[in-house]
Amino acid sequence: PNEVNFYIIDCGAESLKMFHRMPHVGEVITIDEPNKMVDLFIMIEDELDRRRDLFADYGGSYINYIENSGEKLPTIIVIINNYDVFQENFAKFAEGIQGFVRDGSKYGINFIITATTTGAIRMRMAQNFNNKIALQLPNDQDYRSVLEAPKGLFPAKYFGRGLVNK
Repeated sequence: PNEVNFYIIDCGAESLKMFHRMPHVGEVITIDEPNKMVDLFIMIEDELDRRRDLFADYGGSYINYIENSGEKLPTIIVIINNYDVFQENFAKFAEGIQGFVRDGSKYGINFIITATTTGAIRMRMAQNFNNKIALQLPNDQDYRSVLEAPKGLFPAKYFGRGLVNK
């Protein structure tokens, strides 16, 4: 917990609630908890501002701060499971999240977003992610658009197989 903290937004089948007691997990929020969602995004914004000030003498970088300050500060990972449903139910947060995704990694606040359709994450948002994983997609051409994969590259048709773009 002193190295990494997870905050999980589960807009799927709520199967991620099983992690709520783990010491690394700050909160697991489900779709029917809008007040907790508001609190989480306020906390992220406040933490982002705090870290901007804290890292100012270290080139504004989480990595430089950790390597040179002698202090420990946990990486924060925010997981949004089923972004399609998140966008639909929390449109005002979905609009503002792009700035957090874009700026957060520099300050040790990272996002993992899952989606069930290829169009759920708009291109402006998707370009902020360096690593992308595509499991089985319905159309082989979708791998090319999602991962910028070469034509004809797709995983074997076995459960759990996919492609990674690093």
